Amino acid sequence: MFAYVVGHFGQAMKFQRKVYINYLEVIKMMTALLGDPSSLARTPAGLIVKRDTMAQSNLPAKNLDELINVTIAPGRTLDDAFTAYDDYDSEVKQNHLYNNILVPAQTRLYNIVTGKLADLVGASDDLILYGKKAEVQKALAIGIKEYFSLTQPSQIRGLAALHLSEEEEFEVLARLFDEHIGVGKFKGIQSIRTFEAMAKNKKVTIGHFKRALHGQTSQTFVQATLMTTKNEYVKQQFSAFSSMEMFAYLQPKLDAANVDYEDNKVAYALGPIEQLVYFRDESLKARK
Repeated sequence: MFAYVVGHFGQAMKFQRKVYINYLEVIKMMTALLGDPSSLARTPAGLIVKRDTMAQSNLPAKNLDELINVTIAPGRTLDDAFTAYDDYDSEVKQNHLYNNILVPAQTRLYNIVTGKLADLVGASDDLILYGKKAEVQKALAIGIKEYFSLTQPSQIRGLAALHLSEEEEFEVLARLFDEHIGVGKFKGIQSIRTFEAMAKNKKVTIGHFKRALHGQTSQTFVQATLMTTKNEYVKQQFSAFSSMEMFAYLQPKLDAANVDYEDNKVAYALGPIEQLVYFRDESLKARK
């Protein structure tokens, strides 16, 4: 790749100025401008681009922004996209996402919300929560902001500059969090507003609230976020391809594995990309 760049660069300079170029110096210059040569690639059109290193880096991602926000190089193929996706979907990276990003962040959310609620309402589990809607909203808002600061800072970037009231800020954060965990997309996923609504029940105590919140943050919210994150990654990784293009690409591989898809040809050809990716996972990856 660098021979191509240097060759064209050198030829142009010799033609225009009739001087010879120190190729070592040119390579140093190109490295300074574009980075490590191993991170670069040349497209069929001759464009020098960064490889997709975000998803396939050997360094563990610190948050979801680093893990799922990928740079798509022009000219990449479905082979390239599936290679990156398989890397993202590997046990190593999924375990890292679960153990080192999502679980600690949900634990932090739970601790901050319950701690703030203790400050605002009281520490005793026997205290009635009824009528404490504003306090619950404030505690939840602080917890959600901390959660996103750990998992996906891009979600709340610019929030402080909006100068929202506490109620407005909770509204924004609650919607962001619900979308983040897939409320309305997956069965059994409760809105974060469920906990705000507990302040309307005259029998609900702080203890009830803490137990219910822990039940969601310890497992349900984590599992839901794994699914929504995977869907988001698939959309980004395969955004340049149509369902028909992908289905045509997969057909020879499905045929070679004796996978029956005859009754679903139209559905796969016109369906969402995620459906095809997951069908491929179930049909081909699961057999390896």
